[in-house]
Amino acid sequence: MKKLLLSAIVILGFTAVSFGQLSATANASALVVVPLKIVKGTDLNFGVIAPSGNVGSVMVNTSNVRTSPTGSIQLIGTVAATAAAFTVTGQGSYNYSITLPTDGNVTLTTGGDTPSTMAVTGFNSNPASGTETLPTGGTQALSVGATIAVAATQAPGSYSATFDVTVAYN
Repeated sequence: MKKLLLSAIVILGFTAVSFGQLSATANASALVVVPLKIVKGTDLNFGVIAPSGNVGSVMVNTSNVRTSPTGSIQLIGTVAATAAAFTVTGQGSYNYSITLPTDGNVTLTTGGDTPSTMAVTGFNSNPASGTETLPTGGTQALSVGATIAVAATQAPGSYSATFDVTVAYN
């Protein structure tokens, strides 16, 4: 009986040592920053144009300068051309990305019974698309320009489309 009792004590001793538990404490934390926002101020407007019987294009750059790179489109000055203007706000000094539409994803269209189209390509921005850093104050102006393709016999009419500019924290 003594041997049995001694064996049980020895086994219990090893069991207690074998299953002893240790613990450590860690902290949990989070940093909440100002949400990133983009607000449109001005639409992209190519102004009033007249095709001249040749295929061409009209470009509006981020400084609101309109040109016909091929020189084959008449630019009529009755409506000022404008780049799209946005205000980006968020946590100052944080990096964010700017994503513009890709070529082939935006087409200006007229309404009516016989709609006509013009492709919008070459979207560009200031600051440039990619990664940007918000100024310390957390507010930055963003302008977006692009180019439209004009057919030699482009149908007269009022053309429009929408497009998205996306910003996201990196």
